Amino acid sequence: MYNGTSCGYIDETGNYIIPPQFGSFEGHDGEEIAYPFIDGYAAVYLGKDQAYRSDVHKGQFALIDKTGKILNGKKYDSLNLIYLEPMKPSYEARLGDKLLTLDTKGNILKEEKY
Repeated sequence: MYNGTSCGYIDETGNYIIPPQFGSFEGHDGEEIAYPFIDGYAAVYLGKDQAYRSDVHKGQFALIDKTGKILNGKKYDSLNLIYLEPMKPSYEARLGDKLLTLDTKGNILKEEKY
């Protein structure tokens, strides 16, 4: 849920389960969005304001659990939700000179030099 300055997460009743504290992503229609939780984790932008696909900030992206805790303490230079196969989400992450493909629980599926 975007409150005008940052994103947080709400439950089905509209109550915050994670208060607004993350930067946002711009959707294709220009709306501010936050990535959804998939398999218990969501990708977030740890910076302030809005992240653009071209933004690469060292350690500014992470996967969080439903309490807002960063998964395994790992931060990435970029993190994007992708679909390599229909109905099978994964993430593409950059970390230093590495390009990683992660499953929805943060496990590395593929690693290449960038």
